[in-house]
Amino acid sequence: MQQMFSTLLIHDCGTADGYLITITLKASPSFPGGIWYKEDWHEPVPATSAPKDISNLDGTLELRLVRRISEGRIGVTYVAEIVSATRKCTDVRSTLPPTLCLKFAKPEFSRSLAREAWFYEQLDSLQGISVPISFGFFASTAAEQRHFPDVEFEPWRNRKVLFKDTDKIPHDIDRYASPDWLPDDVPEYYKRERFEDPPSKCNSPWYKWSRLDDNPTISVLVLELLGEACTGIKTAADKQAIQDVMDDLAEVGVMHGNLTPWNTLAFKPQPHKEARRCPRHNVVHPWRVIDFDRSRMADPKNLCFLGKRHITDTDDIMDDAAVYFELWD
Repeated sequence: MQQMFSTLLIHDCGTADGYLITITLKASPSFPGGIWYKEDWHEPVPATSAPKDISNLDGTLELRLVRRISEGRIGVTYVAEIVSATRKCTDVRSTLPPTLCLKFAKPEFSRSLAREAWFYEQLDSLQGISVPISFGFFASTAAEQRHFPDVEFEPWRNRKVLFKDTDKIPHDIDRYASPDWLPDDVPEYYKRERFEDPPSKCNSPWYKWSRLDDNPTISVLVLELLGEACTGIKTAADKQAIQDVMDDLAEVGVMHGNLTPWNTLAFKPQPHKEARRCPRHNVVHPWRVIDFDRSRMADPKNLCFLGKRHITDTDDIMDDAAVYFELWD
């Protein structure tokens, strides 16, 4: 899905002096990741690993926050309704669903959300098929908001999942590029030819990003709104349907790394457009996989034995995930 919008307005996204306010965010580059499990280390990383160019975006997407969906490790998700959507002075609301999902990063995790945005770019061919459609990644600082510093940001209120409950800080964190560390941030002596960093990663504005307590980054990933999580008792048909999605990810070299019922969501048909069939399986997948901030990317044309086991052996992936699901038999 091509990102159309350079500016995102979110109404009712915070308060100042007791009044609801609008937050304004700008399109942000995603944060590229390392390329894992190479067989031939003389081969360069694929050119497609660079983040998408956002310099020519000119549209404005205007949304209104409706309700909170859930809270996870790095972010909080909300339902938002579209108020307006314009591109080149043209109303494009008819091309969009009436409601969207907003995934806001918690204050310490904007870098992780920028990485997840990159995975959606890498999964462009599977958007709307195996993963949700991405409508863009946006970020600005709190100081850029009109009512700063008297702003209370709604998605950061009433936080229940705390950093200390989910994250163990590495003992050598000072050797990492950022406190918001990712799987390919390990110090040089840990790499041992497991992955290679593309130049676009080290040159990214997100590479050494760190939270500023007095001026935090506000970032959000705009996604297709999906249905319920794959919890409760499911059937062998559900297992096969989810494995088909994992096969799709494997084909483009993505190792999700954390398949659970809570990041496997039901597809919700939309009246504004026909559901996309998977060209690989010739079906409309009933499930979509989300949450790619800790995933790994490989070049499927340059994959070592270990990579093939971790990425393409979806039978093994499903067996490992079975402990979380109430399904299969």
